[in-house]
Amino acid sequence: MFRVLLCDDEPLVLIGLQSMIAWSEYGLEVCGTARNGEKAIEIIDKEKPDIVIADIKMPVKSGLELAEYCRNKYGDDIQFIILTGFEELEYLKQAIKLSVVDYLMKVELTSQTLVESLKKACDKLIAFRNTEEKENSDSKDSSSITSMQHIMRDKFFSRLLNHLFESEMQYNIQKDELHIDSNFQAFIAACVEINSENADEKPLSLYASTVALVNETVQKYCVSHLVTLDTKNFVIIFCLDDNKENGESIAFINNVMNKIQSIIKNYFSVLLSVSIGNPVKNLYEISESYDLARQKTQEKMILNLSAYRKNISQAFDEMDSRALKDAMNQIADCIEMNPVMQVQALDAVSRILYMSMSLLQDGEEVVSRIFAGEKDNYRCLYQLHSCSEISWYLTKLSDGLCSELNLRKKDYKTKLIEEVQSYIRANIKNKLNLNNTAALFNISANYLSQLFTRYAYCSFIEYVNEQKIEKAKQLLQGNKNKVYEVADELAFENAFYFSKVFKKYTGMSPHDFACNQGK
Repeated sequence: MFRVLLCDDEPLVLIGLQSMIAWSEYGLEVCGTARNGEKAIEIIDKEKPDIVIADIKMPVKSGLELAEYCRNKYGDDIQFIILTGFEELEYLKQAIKLSVVDYLMKVELTSQTLVESLKKACDKLIAFRNTEEKENSDSKDSSSITSMQHIMRDKFFSRLLNHLFESEMQYNIQKDELHIDSNFQAFIAACVEINSENADEKPLSLYASTVALVNETVQKYCVSHLVTLDTKNFVIIFCLDDNKENGESIAFINNVMNKIQSIIKNYFSVLLSVSIGNPVKNLYEISESYDLARQKTQEKMILNLSAYRKNISQAFDEMDSRALKDAMNQIADCIEMNPVMQVQALDAVSRILYMSMSLLQDGEEVVSRIFAGEKDNYRCLYQLHSCSEISWYLTKLSDGLCSELNLRKKDYKTKLIEEVQSYIRANIKNKLNLNNTAALFNISANYLSQLFTRYAYCSFIEYVNEQKIEKAKQLLQGNKNKVYEVADELAFENAFYFSKVFKKYTGMSPHDFACNQGK
């Protein structure tokens, strides 16, 4: 998992970056934020982030100065993405000289452009670190020895997984010669199969990239050994230090592999099918865990819909299209990875169809619209003859349902913002803040902030200030009230702050405005 530092002197930009994407889904973790270049350097030297996203203009040190500092001290081990405004394009050449990954305009920044830039940064890090590993050898001879050691270790683990050592003594001799640490509480084998969605990708290149990223990611969670089998399959041997119960150990491995599956799918459009064996106490016995994992792979039944029913029901209740899409995608992935399970797939999708029509208001009418162009409408499901066709049907159903949920939720969100705006106008003379207002409407402050930006086209505080200034104009007309009286009546902290805000929105001071109105 790569660690990301966010740097910008505007708090709202930092909040927006943190909430723009689901960082963990892309194998990323926000390790800190900084509002000036000096603080950023302090965090960089302490936390050693992999990627830094920095505003080009910040107090103390600019984003480019920060990039230059890291370039000189850490080289390519820290990758930079620079944020800028339209007026700062003249700095583009400096950014190119510093080999920044990307140069993003704030006004054009979207979750898609951010993810694309982050992927570029991760690719550069992986390429650099792989190259660095190769160049760390002192000579061609030492490089050759290192390569030979890797081959010998792979052979050792292959023999171990298949229980091919003649005796435990022979195993111990080779283990000690290869300096393999077996001093752990438990060992678990996981069989992993690669299933690519991209038919144009070269299999060997895809396999190598996938294995490299899986190996690097899993090492962040625990000691492990990755053993390649062929161009579609590999085994991970997890070495666990904690004295966990068997169920806890397997749950830990499941959690790790779920994260890795999500990362690999986002990066390479690759589905990883994973089966996990039971823990063993001795590395010499890992073949038992491996055999069970292989058996699970062969016997795995594709769909246990009860595992998804709760998520699907909750998604309809909350009009959460993202949660619904995630659940449907997981089911579609299971169907595609198990093409011989047509009967189970048809049964599962039939039940999902029934749930959709039952849980969604006017569900049958919605589903009929989704399949309006198909012969027999939504009943065309029962004419399908393969898992790939059933997966297509589920994806079409999912896309249509998600569009409907988004439409209904947008209407709900628009109505909610209108109610909040009405509340603000009715209480304009009170002190209004985001947290209290959000609590009043039983939603989180972060969610209300996002809704305002998207549907009111301004932030919460901007809308409050606009309404207060409009009210202030009325109170100042004809010199009826003094500036400090208006500031107090509208719950500003003081007359100075009121004057500052008033000038920002009108271009003149409250006093000048009142005088102009009196003429």
